[in-house]
Amino acid sequence: MIFCIEHLMRNTRSLKKGAFAYQTKPYNPEEIKATLRRAVAVKALAVKAETAESALSESEDRYRRQNAALLALTRTEALQTADLWTALRQISEVDANTLGVERVSFWRLNEDRTAIRCVDLYELSANRHSSGQELIAGNYPAYFRALPQSDLVAADDAHRDPRTSEFSESYLTPLGITSMMDVPVSLNGVLVGVLCHEHVGPARQWTPDEQTFALAMASLAALTVGQWERQRAEDALRESEERFRQVAENIREVFWMTDPEKKQMIYVSPAYADIWGRSCESLYASPRSWLDAIHPDDRTRVLEAALTRQASGEYDEEYRIVRPDGAIRWIHDRAFPIRDHSGKVYRIAGIAACITERKQAQEALRRAYDKMEKILASLPGAILIVDQEQQVVYANPLAEQHFGSGRSRLVGSSVSDVLPVIASQWHRLINGLKTSDVQDENRQHDGEFEAQKRA
Repeated sequence: MIFCIEHLMRNTRSLKKGAFAYQTKPYNPEEIKATLRRAVAVKALAVKAETAESALSESEDRYRRQNAALLALTRTEALQTADLWTALRQISEVDANTLGVERVSFWRLNEDRTAIRCVDLYELSANRHSSGQELIAGNYPAYFRALPQSDLVAADDAHRDPRTSEFSESYLTPLGITSMMDVPVSLNGVLVGVLCHEHVGPARQWTPDEQTFALAMASLAALTVGQWERQRAEDALRESEERFRQVAENIREVFWMTDPEKKQMIYVSPAYADIWGRSCESLYASPRSWLDAIHPDDRTRVLEAALTRQASGEYDEEYRIVRPDGAIRWIHDRAFPIRDHSGKVYRIAGIAACITERKQAQEALRRAYDKMEKILASLPGAILIVDQEQQVVYANPLAEQHFGSGRSRLVGSSVSDVLPVIASQWHRLINGLKTSDVQDENRQHDGEFEAQKRA
């Protein structure tokens, strides 16, 4: 009895120290084999569990590092201020250090989509940035086809992967690259670049958490590029608006812009106040108040033309306005449509110029012509006025009687058909007039006016 108790206690101590099982005498060989098989299986499961636990722990460590890196990166000033070049340098550095990748780079697709150009390359071991290399799409067609079709190109064996094997001889081998993980970068669904991870050394299998981190870094790159492009577009718009403002506010003509229905005055230049004698603010408040200033005899015609012809670009009108001080001004107003991306007219822009001086000059010229015609008609002789092309442009009533032809037939005919003057005589006459004109011009007493008067 004592022996049995001691034997049981010894077996219990063995189990506590890690023994898998025990056998009692007499031993059964088959039972021993089965016990050993169970022991080996349990040990294998234990090893697998330990390996899985270690891998899980490593994955959790990587996940914590990746999260911390992303959080720190999103708080950097460069990403907040859309400083593209600094932001991309920081992204490539953080990416390379977090994943332990020798080469991380951002490449930008050119406008005609025939090549990608390296904007920034960071080399981890040398802690060095560089840029400028270009890869032509025609040399690597499979890779360029894969980019817009994939969320991520993970090539554990870059030399054999069909998407990256084209780089083997000219790019991968000289640089010692064995594995690649490239993430296409898109803006509004359009491919604009690629974030590349290039591992140097033994081939590397990219883990799921590393691929997820690479996708997140590519999203940050896309966000940075998008912010930079928006900032650049806003800067260009501000510059354009400033140039427009400088031009519009310094020209004598009125530049204006409205909606097609004439319900909103979007812009009117300061010249409006000078010409119309009314403030720009009053026009913004009442977009059709410019019509109130139009002379009553012209208003209906101009309003109809504005509503029916401006959207087609056929609006070209001359009309009179009455200023608050009672002065009348002549206006030459033109308009043209502005279309959106779909071709729909959404703005009407135009230029209104004051042509009062021109109208006054035309009226003065008409009165002078009428006066001249009365004088020529009263002279006791036939008078023809001939232009430089030897065409009759005026004939007084005595000329009609003298040549026995009506004014309508004389005006427009060649002088040689009217006057019995041979060509050589006519040329001598004209040359004599030209010589006299030149001499007059050389006298420095407003010779140009004298020459024009003689002609």
